[in-house]
Amino acid sequence: MRDGTAKGCSNWQEAATSRCAGVRGGRALIIAGGQLADESWAGDTVRDGGWDMVICVDGGSSHAARLGLRPDVIIGDLDSAQEEAVARFRDEGVRFATHPVEKDNTDLDLAVEYVVARGIRDITAIGAIGDRLDHTLANVLLTIKAASLGATLLLTDGTSTVRLIQGEATIAGGRGDWVSLLPVGGDARGVHTEGLKYELRGGELRIGETLGVSNELTGSLGRVRVKEGLVVVIHTRRR
Repeated sequence: MRDGTAKGCSNWQEAATSRCAGVRGGRALIIAGGQLADESWAGDTVRDGGWDMVICVDGGSSHAARLGLRPDVIIGDLDSAQEEAVARFRDEGVRFATHPVEKDNTDLDLAVEYVVARGIRDITAIGAIGDRLDHTLANVLLTIKAASLGATLLLTDGTSTVRLIQGEATIAGGRGDWVSLLPVGGDARGVHTEGLKYELRGGELRIGETLGVSNELTGSLGRVRVKEGLVVVIHTRRR
């Protein structure tokens, strides 16, 4: 899958829009090297997720070492990994899939490809939202590539979650939680929302405009349907 194209689609953008790639099974956790806003939450996520595979991306190996986790594989160029963590996991026999520093893909991108190539289609990434705006934005856009490969990629730091909506999705949270809907790749049309303070009924979210920012859940559950286009939903818990 080096070219990122799902079978039956001419390119990955087409695959994301048409849902050419079929979703299979399995759940993977990717621990990236960005900030973990809440180490206690991160530890609970690692232990209680029922993951079929746990991947560390470069500096994410340092997070894993602190959390007492032995990952299945560590992927990346290791330019931001702590030497102690690398040495520890080498001694423990953890598999390393190393790549050169100068390459065309980010380490998280490589990890997503690695997971999907092994049949896993439900991916959660922690430590992928941080103080490097360029990396954070690139990681958000990776949700589109993941969709083109028939997978879902959810980014979370324990307070906010980011994922791509194709067709429809539910948002579980608490009353007053912020929900932002941002079109990507073009305008989104036929947008219908339920359980949000400011509702849309077949509305349009135009690329580059901010209509979908800072909506709120009115209860514990919201729903979003998109007839045409792709929408990134950012759900931020107030509590």
